[in-house]
Amino acid sequence: MQTAFLKLVAADIQQRFGNDLSEIAIVFNNKRPITYLKKHLAEVYGQAIWSPQFFTIQEFFKLSTNDAEASPLGQFFQLFKIHNELLAAEGKEPETLEEFYPIAEIILSDFGQLDYDLVPIDQLYMELYDNTKIDIAFQHLTQEQQGFIRQFWQSFSIAGHSGVQERFLQLWKRLPILYTKFKETLKAAGQTNYPTIYRDLVESKATLQDFTSSFKQILFVGFNALNRAEAKLFRQWQEEGKALFYFDADSYYLDDNMQEAGLFIRRNIFQTGLVNALGSSPNIIGNRTSTVNLYASTGKISQTKLLYDILEKQNNKEQTSAILLADENLLVPLLQSLPDVNPNITTGYPLTQSLFMVYWIYGWKCI
Repeated sequence: MQTAFLKLVAADIQQRFGNDLSEIAIVFNNKRPITYLKKHLAEVYGQAIWSPQFFTIQEFFKLSTNDAEASPLGQFFQLFKIHNELLAAEGKEPETLEEFYPIAEIILSDFGQLDYDLVPIDQLYMELYDNTKIDIAFQHLTQEQQGFIRQFWQSFSIAGHSGVQERFLQLWKRLPILYTKFKETLKAAGQTNYPTIYRDLVESKATLQDFTSSFKQILFVGFNALNRAEAKLFRQWQEEGKALFYFDADSYYLDDNMQEAGLFIRRNIFQTGLVNALGSSPNIIGNRTSTVNLYASTGKISQTKLLYDILEKQNNKEQTSAILLADENLLVPLLQSLPDVNPNITTGYPLTQSLFMVYWIYGWKCI
């Protein structure tokens, strides 16, 4: 039985669409899996076929507009200019580049998140100085969340604001205008950014709203956490019969609400209503009987030398090897020490930052 996720996807594509995939769009969250799916499609078909079109999610959504993508630096200068114009209109001194740059990064990030999650701008930046306004505006939140927001705003409601508090409140009132003028300035210049593209698609404001009609079917592969805009568009396209979704899920964590690994996929399937094209999820993790071996090593470089011996003994051309490298600084010596294998290497998650190590330091070690 095939268990590799992308192999299952390739086999399902062949069964559903046959040899002509020229009008099929396959969308991933990033570029890396594209290479692997191409390899598996070649293995499954074993002959020349019309290739599907591959996109990242941002590349795919970009097809909905003819506007040019504004560079991060260009967005900063646009925001800086508009902000100082608003300050001048309020009779205040303009800010310098050095003063505005740190907060500009936060503002642009917040504007982007608001668009991705389709948050009403005016409602978010309203003045909330009393409990009644909080109760009305945020009644959908839990009592704990409402209490946090109430405590936050009460700290700015006391008499005699400090200079920092006063500046924060003035900026807070200015943000809705800044957001609107920033979007209008980009649009007038024939420019856009990805958060705007997402929001325009959901609100039917995209220049090429029907861009999906040029594809016979759209396959979204391997998505996990979806923002609100993606969830709404995916559900809409599924109802229109345009989209299929392939989720890399295992019943071990999908059916157990206590398993955090399945949080977003459960939300996608059970709340958003997206259907996994692969059908019911197998219980691969729960049925696994793998052997775990521990090896002693005297130093970091010696780890890579030891790994050579392990892979050389277990080398099997029909099996794949995954290497989780805790210290990414060892990547170069590791690549220089590998035998003739094609492993999948993941870096950047030191053991000292894991919950296991934190518990060992503050839990077991103290017992």
